[in-house]
Amino acid sequence: MKERVCLITGATRGIGRAAALAFAELGYSLVVLCRSEQRGRQLVADVQRVNKLARVELLMADLSSLDQVRQAATDFMASGRSLDLLINNAGVLHTRRELSQDGFEMMWAVNHLAHYLLTRLVLERLRESAPARIVGVSSLGHALCRQIRYEDPDFEQGRFSALRAYGQSKLANILFARELTRRLNDSGVTANSIHPGLVYTNLALQHGGFLKWITPLTRWLFKTPAQGAQTVIHAATAPELKGRSGIYLSNCRETEPRAPAKDDQAASRLWDLSARLTGLEP
Repeated sequence: MKERVCLITGATRGIGRAAALAFAELGYSLVVLCRSEQRGRQLVADVQRVNKLARVELLMADLSSLDQVRQAATDFMASGRSLDLLINNAGVLHTRRELSQDGFEMMWAVNHLAHYLLTRLVLERLRESAPARIVGVSSLGHALCRQIRYEDPDFEQGRFSALRAYGQSKLANILFARELTRRLNDSGVTANSIHPGLVYTNLALQHGGFLKWITPLTRWLFKTPAQGAQTVIHAATAPELKGRSGIYLSNCRETEPRAPAKDDQAASRLWDLSARLTGLEP
């Protein structure tokens, strides 16, 4: 039988970890892009408790470094393995303006640019492995941003707004899937984005400032990581989504994102901006 391979980012914690364990149960071989070898090794052990036969490979990379993303993609492509699923899951939330290793605003760098670069660099393998699926973990937070700041995506000018910066990165996730859909037409590769729901993870606890204190008090409002992962798994494996691309899912159902996320011109412009910032041809 053909090996089914899933490449996933941010799989050592939260939604990503729950999704990775589910994919292992479903018989997928996992390629996990992570920055902590210790947490990566723990995930490998957890996966093998779920499925002793599961094959798990770690790709070490910090998504705040585009050079490390390039190297991880190069290493994967050199392996010659197929690629059936690409799950762009990793994400960060900061309440203060912080810069990536390349000088980009951190949420813009990790939540969008790193995944844009990774996807572009492994896209040919996805085409070769078709039918294949790309799933981007966005958020209802995309509604916090009315449009991409094409001239100033790093919030260098004016007052920094953490909510708008986070919203911009999540809006970019949906627009990226939309533009991928147009460019991958008739390739057998689909690209969709999802809102996992309000999930109790380390995202707010680790980076969220005041959210670090509020989140535990309102824990009863949140989904568990396993519950949040259900829409990721659905988008990646549901038979009824075969051939469906450019859609946005919430609670395992197709729904409509906010109007700025349905702008084809904005999606095309974002693609060109992202290509320039990551050093790729448009």
